[in-house]
Amino acid sequence: MYELREALRVFLERPEIDPLLVQGIRDWYLGRPPEEMGDPDEQEVRLAVERALVTMGPRPDDDHYVLLDMFSEDPSTPPELARRAREWRQFAIFGLWEVGETTPDPGLLLQDLVTGRYVHAAVAPEQLEGLPRWSVVLGALLPVEGIWRSGAGFLALTPTEGRALADEALRLGRVLLPHLVPRAVAGPLQRELDGRRKELRSGAPSEDLEPVSPELAHVLDKVVGGAMPALRDLLRELRARPMDVRNTDGEPLELITARVRLRDRMAAEDAMEAHPDFVTHETGWVWYGKPADAATRAMNEAVVGSELEVEEDSGRSVRAFIDADGLERFKVEVNSRGRLDRLLEILRRAGAGPSVESETRIDPALDLPAPGEAVGGAPRPPREHEEELAKLEAEAMAAWRRSWVDEPVPALGGRTPREAASDPEGHPLLEALLRDFEYREQAARTHGAPGHGVEELRRTLGMA
Repeated sequence: MYELREALRVFLERPEIDPLLVQGIRDWYLGRPPEEMGDPDEQEVRLAVERALVTMGPRPDDDHYVLLDMFSEDPSTPPELARRAREWRQFAIFGLWEVGETTPDPGLLLQDLVTGRYVHAAVAPEQLEGLPRWSVVLGALLPVEGIWRSGAGFLALTPTEGRALADEALRLGRVLLPHLVPRAVAGPLQRELDGRRKELRSGAPSEDLEPVSPELAHVLDKVVGGAMPALRDLLRELRARPMDVRNTDGEPLELITARVRLRDRMAAEDAMEAHPDFVTHETGWVWYGKPADAATRAMNEAVVGSELEVEEDSGRSVRAFIDADGLERFKVEVNSRGRLDRLLEILRRAGAGPSVESETRIDPALDLPAPGEAVGGAPRPPREHEEELAKLEAEAMAAWRRSWVDEPVPALGGRTPREAASDPEGHPLLEALLRDFEYREQAARTHGAPGHGVEELRRTLGMA
């Protein structure tokens, strides 16, 4: 493979070839002037050149005669390299490849999110460095001596970015399909494509989705290869959007652990005992939020058998955990500033005289990696009192895990994670969400930030 790449490098440096290569790179950036391209890294340039090999050619009226054809037909090209170039030209496939495992054994089993097909491929070690599990990579796989191998490089994406780009590729495929296949087969392929897009949007794990037919996969290969510049542009747009993480009350998410001193603890306890949304537990109280809908309540009553237990059940979102912390203090765990303020107001009205002595907080939008930050980012610099801060962060993440499993989650169709774990429809959605957490946890650790504790979440939910 390296011998072929070196021969292609020399070929592309010819004066008559250089303008075609420059045009291919301009196409990658959608014709933008250099000042709008920013400072492209070497990886992107390699991808742009690799795509130009199968999209750019010298004949304006013949899109099918491309640079690889010129190279393979050139008299100075050795026959063996010409054969490999023809195989590359004929069989290379572009896709959005989900990486379920990042340790080669000896290769990796990759699944294309666009078509659903699996390919076992040898991936260059440098392309896997720092890549978290469940990443999605955009690029080509090439046949070399009967073995699929990674191309010049990949664009590494988060699971969410990968699905967004796969959805866009399918949308483009829907638009282009009538121009790529005979009219007689366009209708059935469009219906199949629509079904694939609907399944992908369901959020279920990729292996639970039905792969498309070989006929449609062949068309979508061409679509993804041609649309890579547009997909890259969409990726830039996604990464430019600010992160907005909110809880089920619609408030910005902050994982807060506060120590609250009380002037009158008995008044605080009486207020919580009298309030319908507070329920006692082993070491304190749970403050519940919105109740479950009528269908969920009816199901819980039938299973649990008592109204009180239904109120304590996970069908209600958890707003706060309140634990006794000595004779005059509570330890309060919440996931938004608004919830902490409302709890303090309840205690003030009861005459308990609460005051916050100390608090720690984690803002997921800051402490988790931003979109696309998983690969190639610098680790978090050392902080003063690192050991104490790490302990507080671990405590806050533990508090988040305790509340999250019993909070309705929009991505789970309004189910709590506990409910989804035992629900045939919710289980695949929960598995996909946990995989996203696993990706973010690995990415966060490469930056020195705390993770979600996904292994513990899986054990709690019976999904280890």
